Amino acid sequence: MKEAIIPFKETYRFYFENTPYKLPANIKEIVYKNWKELLEKRSNIFNGEIICLKEVVENEATTDFIFNLSEYAHFAAAKMEKIPKEYKPKVADVAAIILTSDDYLAISKAGDASFKQQYQLLGGVVDFKSINGKEIDFRKCIKMEFAEELGLDIDDKKYVISYNELYIDVDSFSMIFIFKLNISSEKLLEKLKSHNDELLRSARGVEVEDFVFVNKDNYIDAFSSFKESEEVGVCPNLEEVLDFYFRDVK
Repeated sequence: MKEAIIPFKETYRFYFENTPYKLPANIKEIVYKNWKELLEKRSNIFNGEIICLKEVVENEATTDFIFNLSEYAHFAAAKMEKIPKEYKPKVADVAAIILTSDDYLAISKAGDASFKQQYQLLGGVVDFKSINGKEIDFRKCIKMEFAEELGLDIDDKKYVISYNELYIDVDSFSMIFIFKLNISSEKLLEKLKSHNDELLRSARGVEVEDFVFVNKDNYIDAFSSFKESEEVGVCPNLEEVLDFYFRDVK
């Protein structure tokens, strides 16, 4: 697959193999050396397993995306550009293009509980809770992310009119959904604030600190202001995904 972002198709299948991601010995050495240095600075981090893309198999009737296991240390080394790009793990995650009832697109500002404070689409990484047998259930994953980060049940028609798989960002492996909400941008912010207050009362971390609302006419200007911020970064594929989406809907 040459394109970085591709439309989702019903003929795509997503399978999990409980096998390790293979790295050459010299790359492993760099990964673990970097992890040791990270632990000296941040003793509370944990080298857990991550689910990442192993290969894509083109069949006559289906396309199979096969995933296996690596470690957070591997992801961290790639994120910090300590290893060559060809060894960067494509960590399976989900992300949501959220459209409010008053025609705004909601961009989330990641909170302190996230890996890095940045502007991004609401979502998160796939974990073992989203694996059914040998298949990865991305819908289950996005449902859990909305519940954890926003306190919202995506199957509740009071809040969500519809949601569907829309694109796949093959470069990072992100399943991108489109959500059409039954509430306005103002009500969405109220929902987020209420949920975050509850998280703080129970001493849990806030994953989404705020929303920024943009539309197809001003999102480029919005990105210019995002990039000017010295304190908050921008998710690397965010602009590319939105460019693809707004081009698609015109």
